[in-house]
Amino acid sequence: GQDLIFPHHENEIAQGEGAYGGEYCRYWVHNGYVTVDGEKMSKSLGNFRTVRDLLQHYPGEVIRYALLAGHYRKPLDFSLGALDQARAALDRLYGSLLPYDDRPRRPHGADAQDIEAALADDLNTPLALARLHETAAALRKCTDLAEQEQLLETLRDGADLLGLLQQSPGQWRQRSVETDDAPSVERERIEALIATRSEARAARDFTRADALRHELIALGVGIEDGAAGTTWHRLPVQVSE
Repeated sequence: GQDLIFPHHENEIAQGEGAYGGEYCRYWVHNGYVTVDGEKMSKSLGNFRTVRDLLQHYPGEVIRYALLAGHYRKPLDFSLGALDQARAALDRLYGSLLPYDDRPRRPHGADAQDIEAALADDLNTPLALARLHETAAALRKCTDLAEQEQLLETLRDGADLLGLLQQSPGQWRQRSVETDDAPSVERERIEALIATRSEARAARDFTRADALRHELIALGVGIEDGAAGTTWHRLPVQVSE
């Protein structure tokens, strides 16, 4: 952290270079303070959470995204609401890849220049994530096959730089459902509503299907229809200020 630059980190550099015999690191990154729900995170307050505990409720990729969403130099307010927002953001990114799930990656990929430039600018991960979402949005709207291919590879390669989108959309959705904290009876209700909606769509009763979609949205559930069926995910939680 920034509060340890002097004397702790300077002393660590002196010891390290003395043991190594010279400069062994070119960059030292000092992060901002971490708070939890607006309060300083500390053992004495008992307001910290371990990664092991968080992984019981969120995929690891969600935790990574939530940390990348803030610039390392700035204070980070860590909360469950931030994790819910990160999960929803990843849902959107994986949803952009869903129609291309069976597309193999090209050997040389694409050039994710905008994302590389953001990372080269003092590790600006929030800007890199914004560029990633811009690419995903363009891919969702694109109808030109050649441009689709370029955007797809740019999205995949840019995500690789951030350690994101490292699984298939199907695997992501399955893991997301497995770590969902909803009681099993609620998940059964969601699955039943989706099944009923699928029957309505098959019968071309689109009014009924739309009504069921809105009922699911009221439960905080988003759905996406694809060749392999309908998948569902949690919608972003609205966090009051």
